Amino acid sequence: MVIMPNVQPGDYLLAVFPVFLKTHTSGAARSGTRDVLEQFVNVQYDSSAPLDIQLAFDGGQITGTVTNSAATALEGATLTLVPDVTRRHRPDQYRVAISGADGRFSMGGIPPGEYKAFALGIH
Repeated sequence: MVIMPNVQPGDYLLAVFPVFLKTHTSGAARSGTRDVLEQFVNVQYDSSAPLDIQLAFDGGQITGTVTNSAATALEGATLTLVPDVTRRHRPDQYRVAISGADGRFSMGGIPPGEYKAFALGIH
């Protein structure tokens, strides 16, 4: 159990880094009966319902090599994984990597779900 003292009343958006919520579907983070993945966490001075958050540390991985049309490795290319439309409002669902001198990149801790991958190399 983690206790966060002196949190001012208000509405807060839940984001968990660098781990991720056990599932990207409803119910992985709740405050009482409220799903706080899709709604703000409302904190009040009186006794608010505790947060129940299920974390995972074993996300997916992706590795690869970025090349140009001449099959030459691109150093410093930015790779981005963009989650499906239902999770795009959640910054904790995105992943970014930069390719090395050999064009290779690696991303880990990727939450389950569908993604679109984008690579941007500037030379």
